[in-house]
Amino acid sequence: MSGCRPMVSSRVLVAILIIMSTSCHSHAWVLMPGRARNSLQPTAWRLSMTSSSDSLSRRALVQSSLGVAATGLLGSSTLGGGHVRRASAATLSASSEFSLPDDAYTLLGGDMKSCKILNGMWQLSGGHGYRPQVGPAVSDMRKSFETGFNTFDTADIYGGAEDVVGNYKRAYGSKDDQGLFYTKWVPRPERISRAATKEAIGRSMKRMDTTQLDLLQFHWWEYGYPYYMDALQYLQEIQQDGGIRHLALTNFDTKHMNEIYDSGIKIVSNQVQYSLLDQRPNVLMAPAMLERNMQILAYGTLLGGFFSDNWKGKDDPKGFETVSQQKYYNMIRAWGDWALFQQLLLAMEKVGKKHEVSISNVAVRWVLEQPAVGGAIVGCRFGLKGKEHAEDNKRVFSFKLDEEDKMALQAVTSKARDLMKVIGDCGAEYRRA
Repeated sequence: MSGCRPMVSSRVLVAILIIMSTSCHSHAWVLMPGRARNSLQPTAWRLSMTSSSDSLSRRALVQSSLGVAATGLLGSSTLGGGHVRRASAATLSASSEFSLPDDAYTLLGGDMKSCKILNGMWQLSGGHGYRPQVGPAVSDMRKSFETGFNTFDTADIYGGAEDVVGNYKRAYGSKDDQGLFYTKWVPRPERISRAATKEAIGRSMKRMDTTQLDLLQFHWWEYGYPYYMDALQYLQEIQQDGGIRHLALTNFDTKHMNEIYDSGIKIVSNQVQYSLLDQRPNVLMAPAMLERNMQILAYGTLLGGFFSDNWKGKDDPKGFETVSQQKYYNMIRAWGDWALFQQLLLAMEKVGKKHEVSISNVAVRWVLEQPAVGGAIVGCRFGLKGKEHAEDNKRVFSFKLDEEDKMALQAVTSKARDLMKVIGDCGAEYRRA
């Protein structure tokens, strides 16, 4: 590795400082283009739009994405407590039969029966319109598991989400009856030591109450810092010692993903943004992953909830209740405009009515049918009454898109901007131009 330390852009540093903050105040700062805004209501944030123009520059998208990513640790102070009782043997045995069909699962890494719809736990980090409580959250996680959605996606920067996983495991029996739990390590872009790597992974293990992480997904903020290869080598050592079952990446572009895999580090997946609106993975990433027998784990599939019947026919929003909405509204504007997005919702609604499913079902189904996709992460507000979507999500596996459906959707998406040209390859929205 080169001895020089490349300069990191100021907005990356600001985002990292926010992420690494250990503040326990009830208010939190969210990075916005050109300024920071104080969140006055941690249980129902109201975020300003980043620009009044119909489209966003790549610079604005980078700033906005970094700011949204930086909210990850905010939930440490917003996650409520609650006593979690250990489940009885009768309760545990009830989950042995899943109600989803066999094609609702994939073998990730060759040995993990991973549900193709993953329960996303970013929403537990704060900024998603409610104050999560541990007890109700754990209860909802179990309900989701018993429905067949056995796979959960979290991260070290998702506030107290890893701790909720630990509470869940202590409440619900042996490992074989708990599900699969994928987490992420998001270190600062600086020289990484073997000891620091072990400490970080050990911290996640302790929080998640496990001696082996099912899947560790590694994120790196700045390619200009070359130390990500050191970190991955240390992670591979931990894997060889039994602390990690499988290694993966998140938000890496195709070039650097190939570099890592071809160096001999066995990566089984890369988690990237992928939706009917953002089809960038189809261009470079999917072909490379098929060649290397890797799988895509897709997030942003529902655009923070915009891909739903609730937004059809609605006016261009002037404010947002969650950080997810802020992030994905910016993507909509980079892709096209609100009028074109409404056209897409109408086309999706037509397809949904044909198959007797929702717009959200169509959005997830489209992603799952793309090459190399092993799963789509659907955010869950565990513990919030009225926000359980397991029954609706089951319908994703009740139908398949035919050529007529695909052509109808493409007729709208073909009118939009090319996000590969606007943003760049996968993960570029989190890095400097």
